[in-house]
Amino acid sequence: MRKFNSKEKRMKRVAAVLLVCAGLAWAGFASGFVGPRPTWQEIYEKKSSMARGWKYIVLHHSATAAGSAAAFHRYHTKMGYGGLCYHFVIGNGNGAPDGHIEEGFRWKSQMAGTHVDVNSWYHNIFGIGICLVGNLDQSPPTPKQVAALKGLVQRLCSEYGIPRENVLGHNQVPFGEMSWDRRAVHVSFKGQRTAATKCPGRFLPDLFETQAKSGG
Repeated sequence: MRKFNSKEKRMKRVAAVLLVCAGLAWAGFASGFVGPRPTWQEIYEKKSSMARGWKYIVLHHSATAAGSAAAFHRYHTKMGYGGLCYHFVIGNGNGAPDGHIEEGFRWKSQMAGTHVDVNSWYHNIFGIGICLVGNLDQSPPTPKQVAALKGLVQRLCSEYGIPRENVLGHNQVPFGEMSWDRRAVHVSFKGQRTAATKCPGRFLPDLFETQAKSGG
């Protein structure tokens, strides 16, 4: 009977260990094992696969006559919001060029916003925040702002499969309790409760009115 030398014995042991590991990996895969529960930071920074992507667009106005992404970033940092709350800011010619779309660091890093109520964290995680500079409760946005906003919303809806009904004003965002496990992020909405705000203002135009009338 052939005897194995020490090198062959080591190789056999390694092969046996690899077979056991492969068997455990397959068993985990077959049972739906998806790894440990993500941390809050991983959800907030959208590093976990279950928090990636976008489901909503939330529209805001700055309620100020002037502003820019940089100005709002300084203010939001001072207020403890973790920097610019929004993903995009659209200027009105006072502080930023009229109709110019500024990308915030949250969009560049693909991380959650802090643009809606703490009772609506699901919409911070999955909602793209867009802010129009100006007080739209007193006067409408400029034509260039409207054109830029429509183009941006159309592009984002197309790219991320966001339906029209998920394009919301800040004051339409529902309150909800968010939780998550190892598999998915969950939300339970609190009836009809929404943020007590006038944002984005009564002069925000209907972004889909033209398409609806033309049958588009």
